[in-house]
Amino acid sequence: MMRSLLSHVRFVLATCFILCGATLLPASALSAALPQAVGHAIDEKVQEKAANQPQVLLVDAGQAPHRTLRLSPSVGSKQRHELTMAMTMGSEANGQKSPSMKIPTVKYTMDSTISDVSATGDVAFTVEYTDATIVKDDQAPLDMIESMEGVMTSLIGLQFKSTVDHRGFAKGVTLELPEGIDPVVAGQIEQLSNSVEQLTSPFPAEAVGVGGKWKLTTPMNSSGMKFVQTVQYTVVEMTESTVTVTVEISQAAEEQEMDLQDAGVEARLLSLDCRGQGRMKLNLAAIFSDEASVKADVKVEMIVKAGQDIELTQEVSTHVQLKALPLPESKEGSAP
Repeated sequence: MMRSLLSHVRFVLATCFILCGATLLPASALSAALPQAVGHAIDEKVQEKAANQPQVLLVDAGQAPHRTLRLSPSVGSKQRHELTMAMTMGSEANGQKSPSMKIPTVKYTMDSTISDVSATGDVAFTVEYTDATIVKDDQAPLDMIESMEGVMTSLIGLQFKSTVDHRGFAKGVTLELPEGIDPVVAGQIEQLSNSVEQLTSPFPAEAVGVGGKWKLTTPMNSSGMKFVQTVQYTVVEMTESTVTVTVEISQAAEEQEMDLQDAGVEARLLSLDCRGQGRMKLNLAAIFSDEASVKADVKVEMIVKAGQDIELTQEVSTHVQLKALPLPESKEGSAP
């Protein structure tokens, strides 16, 4: 159960980046000053990182008039959002199917602040988790609710700072973990921070209009497996400061050995099939979308080696919703 809770937490944090408003190293000089073998290793790492960067491809510019989509928030501007996530999981082991299980719905409140906008358009921002609650209902197991409550509470106070360029490409992230956070959960969060560049949704370089489409392809490494995620965005409405898009999501992976050392088991991935769709209202004057709703279904087939080979199939359905909330009033009666 704990592993599923950690996956749940990690997925929610990843979703925060995906729902961002863009959404959401000079190694040659260094290697020249080092021995050749070390420099070669660094060059390989840089090439690997470059190969794993998100690739944006314009599919259709759409109808005129066209405009380039770029982030343009103001320093000091703030947002408050509520992120809600519902999940249902099912599994089958060696042909024996288990009943689907509803994971308790969770709600997070996040406060974001634009801390700096550079002359070149880079946007630095801070996000803090100010609340995390579980929506209790009769469908979710009581023992799971009790286990999740402690994990969710430990996330309150989590902060991360990040910078994106004006198209939305991430330039790194730093974390400030709250005191008392579960060490295992902290490890999962730190792993996520190492791949933040893979979790944003940059705009195309070209100008687009209503009907415009672009495709974002990202090689990813998560939950012990390597896969490719493809997201296609289609513009359905544009205003001076907002762009409403529909999204179609897919994930695919080759058969491979999975890295599940933390779980203490060996496994081989046989297939991965993920399909999702949704709608987002992007705010060009902010980092996070004004509102978003994304549904996805994932099916994973694998062989788990635990004394004997177990053919395991896992199916997960998720519904993630993001909405902007009013900012709290200050003691003087105005929003901070």
